[in-house]
Amino acid sequence: MGTTHKTLEIGAARFRSTLFARPVKDNGTNIPVFGLAFATNETAFFQWPFTGYGAGNVTGTILWYAGTATSGTATWGMALAAITAGTDTTNVTTKALATENTNTSACRTDTKAVATVDVVVSNLDSLANFDLTFLRVRRTDSSVSGDCIILGIRLSYSDT
Repeated sequence: MGTTHKTLEIGAARFRSTLFARPVKDNGTNIPVFGLAFATNETAFFQWPFTGYGAGNVTGTILWYAGTATSGTATWGMALAAITAGTDTTNVTTKALATENTNTSACRTDTKAVATVDVVVSNLDSLANFDLTFLRVRRTDSSVSGDCIILGIRLSYSDT
């Protein structure tokens, strides 16, 4: 009983045909780094059966860095859609996302240093445990020049 954490695999991201984040690999000096490169208004989608959910908001923690910039801020948004199988009559391909929630994070001053931002998703589309869930992640606005790279996303929520 408490807080449940779910990590979204960057490689599991799905994309629309326009305005989508790009998978990228930075070979680095010692390790390869994989991520998703977002320009302003580009998106990535994730889908999974939501498990362990009890009640309350869902907090999405984004780990990111600016590809080349060392100043500025990026605003990140998350929007969720939930479908209860056997109950909801909504066409899965036309289901609307709930209203997007956003938060802004400052770029780190040292190139490619990892920053974090928490986006509290309070518009949950009547989310219930085991719902088929779709999450859109979007870079909504930015004073960061160039791409912002997401390295990881962790969701945190109450299981009671």
